[in-house]
Amino acid sequence: MIINIFTEAELANIKTTGIVTSYKTLKEGLEKQGIKVYVNKKKGYDILHIHSFGPLSLLKALREKKPVVMTTHTVPEEISLLYCGGWLIQKIFDKYLIYVYNQSDILISPSDFAKKRLQELGVKSKIVVESNGIKKDNFIKLKEKRKIFREKYNIKENEKVIGCVGLPSKRKGLDIFQELAKKHTDKKFIWIGENIYNKFLKDYKYLKELQENSNENFILTGFVEDIQAAYSAMDIFMLPTMIETEGLVVLEAMSSDLPVITSRVEGLEWVEEKKHCLKASNIQEYSEAINKILENTKETEKMIKNSKELLIKKDINKVVPKIIIIYNTLKIEGN
Repeated sequence: MIINIFTEAELANIKTTGIVTSYKTLKEGLEKQGIKVYVNKKKGYDILHIHSFGPLSLLKALREKKPVVMTTHTVPEEISLLYCGGWLIQKIFDKYLIYVYNQSDILISPSDFAKKRLQELGVKSKIVVESNGIKKDNFIKLKEKRKIFREKYNIKENEKVIGCVGLPSKRKGLDIFQELAKKHTDKKFIWIGENIYNKFLKDYKYLKELQENSNENFILTGFVEDIQAAYSAMDIFMLPTMIETEGLVVLEAMSSDLPVITSRVEGLEWVEEKKHCLKASNIQEYSEAINKILENTKETEKMIKNSKELLIKKDINKVVPKIIIIYNTLKIEGN
């Protein structure tokens, strides 16, 4: 079996999105199982697995004579939350996304929420729910990397660091993060991630102003080469996001032995509140969650321990065999 992963992220040389992390992790996991995997190969493969939704992905799917799998990293609402003027083309984008996803023999959605939204939208292709998976060994907390990262950003060892990893945008909760930094001036708030959309980002002006006039305890790093070091430097991971299809960064943080605070969005329902993490819906609740984690050591340690069960379920070595079963089914149907 030979798999061809097609993604416009590779063509655009994008390095930092969840899509990139997902397809690279999948590729490595499949190869570990002895399966040949190519990225953006023109011919000489058995199954096409698309990890994007742009016009080139659509064109590739329309021309494809082999079985087509698509991973649904995107749901309709994201267009208006991410892109400048996105709300103007929301209805057109909805129809476009339906058309793209319906070119697939089977869709893989990373959460029940993503599957539900596509079905509500009118997507008719078969949808299977399966995590994108995580290679947890890549996110083990390391003391030496913690020290190096903190020194780089002038963070003292006794300072508490609340961190987030993701696109610096209000869609991910950057505005909430900023407000919390103002409220907790005795702590450092550090946001890891770069604006890959430049001026097309809906929050471009807001982000520029924040970069120029942020609090001293608020740090925007942009792209970070060593993400393991970034996680190692944190004491709490917080994702105050508006929407997620899965939220792999939560798993990355858990693998780094970090207590997690998230928003109460459907895409993160797989993370159980008070068992695996704390959740919040407004500034006050996020603030209380931060204090609770720092003040209740035993409860925090229990949450971190409980989160390991999620890491086992979503480990790429558990996910890949399920993906291979899907491939095999499609290959039989395609012959």
